[in-house]
Amino acid sequence: HADMPAVKIDGNLKMYDNDPVYGDGFLATLGVTFTAVSLQVNALVQFGNTVYNNNNQYYRYWRVEADAKFSPGIPFLTGVGFYGFGGGAFYNMEADTALRQAPEVGYKYVFKPKKSSWGFKVMATIATLPKFETFNADVALLAQFTTSGGITKIGFTGDFWLAAKLEERVDSKIKGGVIAEYNFTNKIFYMAALLSVNVPSVITTPSPVGFVMNINGSTNKWYFKAGTPTATNKVQVLGFLDLYSYFMFGNDLGTDVPNGFTPGFVSEYNSTFPGHPITNTSDGGASRTTTGKGIAFGVGVKIEKNLSSSLPSGLIRDWDFNFNLSAGAELNAALLQYNGSCGGYNPVGINGYRASASVGFYAQMTGTLKGTVKDGLRSLYNDKSYSIIDIRAGGWLIGAFPRPYYFKGAIDGKVGLFDDLVNINFHKDFDFGEADCGTMTQVVDTAAPQEDEAADYKNKLIKSIAPNTKYNFPITSTNIVRYALVPNKSFDVAENQGDGTIKNRTFKLKVVATLEVKNASGAWIAQTILSKVNNLGEYQYYKKPPLNFNNATTQVSQVSQLNMVNTNNANTMVSMSGAIKNNLIVNPVPPPPPPNYPNPVPAVVNNLEVDKDYRFIVTATLLEYGMNPTIGINAGRGDGLSLSWAPAKTRTNQIVTETKTVLFRTGPMQIFQANANNQVK
Repeated sequence: HADMPAVKIDGNLKMYDNDPVYGDGFLATLGVTFTAVSLQVNALVQFGNTVYNNNNQYYRYWRVEADAKFSPGIPFLTGVGFYGFGGGAFYNMEADTALRQAPEVGYKYVFKPKKSSWGFKVMATIATLPKFETFNADVALLAQFTTSGGITKIGFTGDFWLAAKLEERVDSKIKGGVIAEYNFTNKIFYMAALLSVNVPSVITTPSPVGFVMNINGSTNKWYFKAGTPTATNKVQVLGFLDLYSYFMFGNDLGTDVPNGFTPGFVSEYNSTFPGHPITNTSDGGASRTTTGKGIAFGVGVKIEKNLSSSLPSGLIRDWDFNFNLSAGAELNAALLQYNGSCGGYNPVGINGYRASASVGFYAQMTGTLKGTVKDGLRSLYNDKSYSIIDIRAGGWLIGAFPRPYYFKGAIDGKVGLFDDLVNINFHKDFDFGEADCGTMTQVVDTAAPQEDEAADYKNKLIKSIAPNTKYNFPITSTNIVRYALVPNKSFDVAENQGDGTIKNRTFKLKVVATLEVKNASGAWIAQTILSKVNNLGEYQYYKKPPLNFNNATTQVSQVSQLNMVNTNNANTMVSMSGAIKNNLIVNPVPPPPPPNYPNPVPAVVNNLEVDKDYRFIVTATLLEYGMNPTIGINAGRGDGLSLSWAPAKTRTNQIVTETKTVLFRTGPMQIFQANANNQVK
């Protein structure tokens, strides 16, 4: 590390020795900032070898990155320009999303070794023109592949700063980050953003505020969360006014399901009125947000203000008057869909939709006199504290409506004066309506019955199979099959589960074709066959032709003759070169080459034998990719399951497969005669 007036340098070298993840290797970073010319250069290199997640087999990995930021920028759009570029690549490594550590805000990619995975990253720095510090951002695009050429992930990250120079970004008052990525392997789309504001005495965020969206295409689970009831987005204004909120919906909310008031509000209210806490903050129906059939949000405010003043001393020493004000209010609401009956209503609410809400407030104003009083007889000082004023007020209400209606709440108050010389307390609670609708059944979309995509393909995998003629089948004709699906090509289908959720299933078609010929003893002998797809998408199966040794001998002879011609041509060219040198021969301009028309694709020809009986069998099986039993226990899972292809089954546990057989003869029908001894000839 070096911090000089003209240049700042930060470097790091980390060595790995038998690390459980990175094995043996090193990671080196170097950053140089030239403050005089506003130029920043960063570089990173990482090399190593490890056995991490590769069955104890060693493999090498590496990663390199470099970028440069400069000023003035290169104009791009009106008021916007490029202030830097960069890029990187990695091999046998994978990128995972991680939060940046404070004081940085946003998201980044961390890299771990992974065999057969590689990718690249391109980066750019953009900012406003002509002043870089007004708004500037680093954006990056990452793509990750497998060594077989398939893409596994694509992601975009962006970090931004306001009112910050290049070398002062870490101390920026307003900064944040965003990320959006799609994982092709797991079919997961993820997007999130964070914002941090730190302007003391004006507006601050105790922790960055933001949102998260996650969509899992494999399980059809999804959610959107801009704060949660237990981790709300908070903003502090003027140092004493706290604003907080949450907004969420989805079918995979987990333990973040809203349930009446937030825990923070309940705690503050209960501490203000310890004898009358908030109870039963929900009618039990809020958990229905996990089905994705609703929306929930909450917003609140909290005030904490303390004033103190010192009085003149005399007989009273260090006498202070403290005034404290604390208050808060909160509103929560949700609109959810239910199925079933409650309170005699079926469906409940309006076509099954029923709203629920909770609203409450509390306020406390206290004044305390503290100090030390002189005891004139013993010239000692004793600590004294007097409560001058203690006024409290609060109330809360929860409800669900319509059909049926349910309301519950309470009103609380207290007035205490002169160390409770005057003490008045008030409490009134109420409760009416249908208290609990949480036992209603989970939402089911009756307009979308449960589907069975596998059963839809039952007995429909093979559309047709040829030949259609049984006798005198031409020996050069092929056996043609039309399938309902493209063999060995995977595809996804969405299957409604009948409860409002969608399950994505991955299928592919596996086919096995067999051609058999009957020998003299009546046994069926399998033949080696090949296949080809024609322009109509039909699969043409034909017997593999035998190797022709005569053709091979002729080709060898032709090659020898060609070599002899080439040799003679070479001698002729040597002889002619001398003549050309002496200007005895003038070569004419060669004619243009003939047009290079594409050769027509030859038709597929079968190689059957004459007067033979054949049997052509085709079996088509629908396979599904998912968790299937394996032999033994899968390492790391312990449940004997692994992701693999297995025969697809219907909801009645039937395997989806189909077999068709055709018999044909490459000759006329055989005539059988019975002799006098009743023997068949």
